[in-house]
Amino acid sequence: FRGAFRCMSFRVPTPIVGAANIYLRLKSDANVEEVHRAFERYSSVQKWPIIRCIKEPLVSIDFLGCGYSATVDKRWTDLAGDRHLYLVLWYDNEWGYSNHTLSVADYVARTHAGDVSGHKDEELATELLSSILP
Repeated sequence: FRGAFRCMSFRVPTPIVGAANIYLRLKSDANVEEVHRAFERYSSVQKWPIIRCIKEPLVSIDFLGCGYSATVDKRWTDLAGDRHLYLVLWYDNEWGYSNHTLSVADYVARTHAGDVSGHKDEELATELLSSILP
């Protein structure tokens, strides 16, 4: 993914919630609706709360206590040309991290016990990134 990913993260006026502006160079031409469908598809089949998509007019404080790693704010998704994607992602740094620490502990415990059935998040994330990045 060298040269295809650029990110700027900033704090918003809450002690914990953050937002990130992410710029991606896509592998092929796309439109905003296709990008939203790809994220929605991933979010509908993920095992753990990694990504969710919203269109509601929420503000930073509304994400306090959100367990997702990132919430794609569809209102701000944009394409410059057909390949330069701009996203705004919201996250609760403390709550999201704590939730995923528990998810990893659960995964490790099940892996040690030999039960990793149904775990598809890593494969799906790789598929999502591979489908849009060069």
